Amino acid sequence: MRKDIKTKSEVKKEIHWQCKKCLPAEALAKEGGDEIERDFGGKLVWERMEDNVTSRIKHQLDGVSVSNENDWPKMNEFLVDAAEHMHKAFKDPIRKINV
Repeated sequence: MRKDIKTKSEVKKEIHWQCKKCLPAEALAKEGGDEIERDFGGKLVWERMEDNVTSRIKHQLDGVSVSNENDWPKMNEFLVDAAEHMHKAFKDPIRKINV
């Protein structure tokens, strides 16, 4: 599942999944993280959540505010760009996850 998360000081594009049998984010990072980040075009944050069932991979833009309309174009551009790059970088690796 992909989500756009907006807070008062950042905007994020992330991939978040829940699956007891799937590779956690850190395992996916070890297996192909460098290649995924290369295809993405930047660094990603790889996290296994506290419940040990869900994982999150994210890219975020700090220093923006949803309450500041002047930030909206920058945030929108960031989200569109991140979505396109995440699709490109994760399309094949996600297909390899054994569900």
